[in-house]
Amino acid sequence: KTSIVDLGKDKRKPNFANLKLSSWFAFPKSDQAVSVQNPDDGNFYLSPTKLFDLLHDSAENALATLEGSLHIDGKVYRMKKQKVGVPFTIRIECAEDNFKCDVDLVPAFRFQVEDLPSELRNRIGNYNLELGCEVTTCLAIALAKA
Repeated sequence: KTSIVDLGKDKRKPNFANLKLSSWFAFPKSDQAVSVQNPDDGNFYLSPTKLFDLLHDSAENALATLEGSLHIDGKVYRMKKQKVGVPFTIRIECAEDNFKCDVDLVPAFRFQVEDLPSELRNRIGNYNLELGCEVTTCLAIALAKA
């Protein structure tokens, strides 16, 4: 299980937190590969840098496998890496439809609102009441330069 810890610990970044692994040894090797051990407390945390490296390598491999294009409904959509760095951006273009868009890829984790720290859970509950909706999940986005 992954849990949100240290939310708001850094007063300059009140919405930032760490994602702690409950038991590093119980996780598959793929999860272990994107974690680091904190020498101060001995716990294992997901590493934004390793997550971005994994995402980058996966996206590069996908683009290479697709040879930079997709064929949908007889139209060719060209895809290419837009820039170096964070986030990993893919430009998708289709000349037949005069279509062009950029897609930014970033690592994200879905959490159930009920699993969030109480302060955050209450804040989301207040938004649900105010807006008349029922949000039950949220995403934690990894930021490489946080």
